[in-house]
Amino acid sequence: MKKKPQQSLINLFLREASQVVKDHSLLLTLLIAPLLYAFFYGSIYINKEEFDVKLAVVDDDNSRLSRLLQQNIDDSPIVELIHFSNLEQAKEQMYQGNCQGYFYIPEGTEANLLSLKQSNVVLAINAARFLPSSDLLLNVQQICLTVGAGVRLQYYQKKKA
Repeated sequence: MKKKPQQSLINLFLREASQVVKDHSLLLTLLIAPLLYAFFYGSIYINKEEFDVKLAVVDDDNSRLSRLLQQNIDDSPIVELIHFSNLEQAKEQMYQGNCQGYFYIPEGTEANLLSLKQSNVVLAINAARFLPSSDLLLNVQQICLTVGAGVRLQYYQKKKA
């Protein structure tokens, strides 16, 4: 007499489950390790807040807009700006681990934005430490987008008047 397919699947499952229970290494790997891992991985992020993450800044634009950007970034509790006169010094400080990254404002940034041309700033971050670099990136990106939107709003308001 043939066994039903469902019955053989149930027998197979019960046989494999009994093997897992008997073999402690399988039990640890399949059941206990994922639970412990989830607990410990989550505990890393409980006190995730970062403060005074050092960010080198190089301002080749020296405009009102670049000063506004720097002021808003520096006012953030997450970021502590360190000013450098050239990009090579800022890069070197990041490579040596004295700061988490650098923020570069190239010449002509304000002029490009005021004429509604694309203007890029550079934010380079050392991702060796995930938490500070993630917070730094999020913070600086929000500030840049907010300032850029404010410039565009002023442009359109002046154009209407």
